[in-house]
Amino acid sequence: MARQVYDPPHLLKHFPVPNFHWGLKQDGVIHLAGQGGIGKDGEVPPSLEEQSRLALANIDEILGSFGATNEDIISMNLFFMLSDGVSLGEALEAFVGVKDEMWPGCAPVGLAVPVSELFYPGLMLEVQVIAAPQVSQNADEAEVITVYRQWCQAFQGMDSEAMKALFDQDFSGLVYQAEENAEPLYTWEQIAAYWDAAPGVVDSVPEWRELTRKVTIDGDSAFVYAKLQTHLEVHGAKKPLVGELRCLLGLHRAQQGWRIVHYHESRYEDLAFLFED
Repeated sequence: MARQVYDPPHLLKHFPVPNFHWGLKQDGVIHLAGQGGIGKDGEVPPSLEEQSRLALANIDEILGSFGATNEDIISMNLFFMLSDGVSLGEALEAFVGVKDEMWPGCAPVGLAVPVSELFYPGLMLEVQVIAAPQVSQNADEAEVITVYRQWCQAFQGMDSEAMKALFDQDFSGLVYQAEENAEPLYTWEQIAAYWDAAPGVVDSVPEWRELTRKVTIDGDSAFVYAKLQTHLEVHGAKKPLVGELRCLLGLHRAQQGWRIVHYHESRYEDLAFLFED
């Protein structure tokens, strides 16, 4: 099987190392170099919790490039540069708290060791993982998941052309229910106009992270339910839109492959207030 490699652009930009890669897939197994808490700007935040979040986000990006998720991780090695007065157990507890919040379905084997130095000044942590994605049950499921991942990438990148290419534009029963709209869109012209305008409405999507996913296929129809942790910077808004987003994609087998024909998104609302005095 051919070897595949992936280097996140921001890591390659700030830390170019000849003849080494940040992620490599060989014979179905994905190996990652140690990932530190380094942001897109190359900066390292001061706290272990913040560094842990960035390290896991970097891992998510690399795994996603190979069609894998954090639930495919089978081994995790942690290397801690301990601050004065902080024990290995305390550092591990802080990291695990972040991991379990961001990756509730990730349960690999692993180890944690203290070290005297890491590869970049200011780093308190490196995370090295190995992942072995499970083989999809069939080709249809693999193709549907590929469309779903392309949808995630197009949404986070606010790439209107890539997003529009995922829909069956000629399907007569299109439905698109955006969370901010009271009514759904029913025609391709409406959906296309919505996505043509989207990059001017959303400045950036710093976080678009899968929490859970369920894929169901029945003949020439397929459904993908996903719950995502999202962070959207809306143009002109005083606050970001942050929280869990629930999405349902309905697909069918078209002449050009699996295409989206139905989409619905919503956010959780606690209804306990209905029963309060």
